[in-house]
Amino acid sequence: MKLIKTAVILLLFIVSFSCYEKNNKNTSVNKTPSIEYKVKQQKSYKKDFLWREAVYSKKNGDSLSKIIINRDYANTLPNDEKAAITYVLTFIDNACSWQDGNTSIDKDKLICKGLTSLGFDYQCSKKHISFLKSWFVNDTASLKKIDRCPPFFPGVTISSTISKISLEKTSNALVIHATKSSHNSRIQKTREWTDIYTFISGDENIVLQKIKQQE
Repeated sequence: MKLIKTAVILLLFIVSFSCYEKNNKNTSVNKTPSIEYKVKQQKSYKKDFLWREAVYSKKNGDSLSKIIINRDYANTLPNDEKAAITYVLTFIDNACSWQDGNTSIDKDKLICKGLTSLGFDYQCSKKHISFLKSWFVNDTASLKKIDRCPPFFPGVTISSTISKISLEKTSNALVIHATKSSHNSRIQKTREWTDIYTFISGDENIVLQKIKQQE
């Protein structure tokens, strides 16, 4: 009888120890996948690159609409995002002015606030165009448009300008929401809309997939 009791106690101990080992193994295996999942989720994000704010001007004695640049983002954004934002800014006035005012003799020296914040000297300069061509090398349609880089002429009757740019990054795409406005100074009429650009991003190049307009 004593031997039977001893055998039962020993059997219970072995079963309890086996269950403990099994539970510990299951716990350690389940930890790693949850960490990997969190890392993958960090690939997507959305950031504002520029927007407009009313800034008081002592010279005019009134508040004026000024373009504000997200400097922290502009100084650290990856090259594919830089290429996408540069492309959008290339075809819209982003606080542009001639280097020496409206009487500039050299009409190639047009300084634009948005492009300057990304490290470019003048709009449509060799540095500006070369950078775009290197990133849109596989996008024939965009390359043709880049080759026709249009200069802006501040002070014209009908002008279009940028009001806001935000960028959303997913695993392989860049989506830019660009709010723009067009103003006719002769009839004092303003129109505002948003162009949504979708770029497919690779390791060393991007392709403009589509542009959708929202009123």
